Amino acid sequence: MEQLINKLLKRYENGALSRRELVETLALLTVANETASAAEFESSSLNHVSIIVSNLERSIEFYRRVFGLSVESEDRANELVQLKLGRSHLSIRRRNGATGVDHFAIGLDRFNRDAVMADLRRRGATPQDGNNAGLHVLDPDGVPVQVIANPAA
Repeated sequence: MEQLINKLLKRYENGALSRRELVETLALLTVANETASAAEFESSSLNHVSIIVSNLERSIEFYRRVFGLSVESEDRANELVQLKLGRSHLSIRRRNGATGVDHFAIGLDRFNRDAVMADLRRRGATPQDGNNAGLHVLDPDGVPVQVIANPAA
């Protein structure tokens, strides 16, 4: 999944993918599994994508200029800025070292921690408590997936 999103972003940045194609492809990632049995997953959506960048200001300027995204929140002390993207957001964090997609979050309108944990376990996942940041599971390639409550609409 991480490789797919990185490839999509690179194709967009190189002009090989339109903004509409990028958004449509990312939207496909939000489609819930048709066999979902838990009510919590009936209203799932892509809550956010978190990326790690080498230069926070340059990245903020890029996403504002190219996509027209506005700043939703800032935590400059921790070098974290969230840009509004429809009902979702893009989290941009600066760190030394490797850059790219850090994780993505599936948001649930009805988030019941115990029910979601039980359902994830039934599906063969091993949920980890995210210390007030929802739950976390790894996909088969080790990509972190956060499962959190969507903010009230």
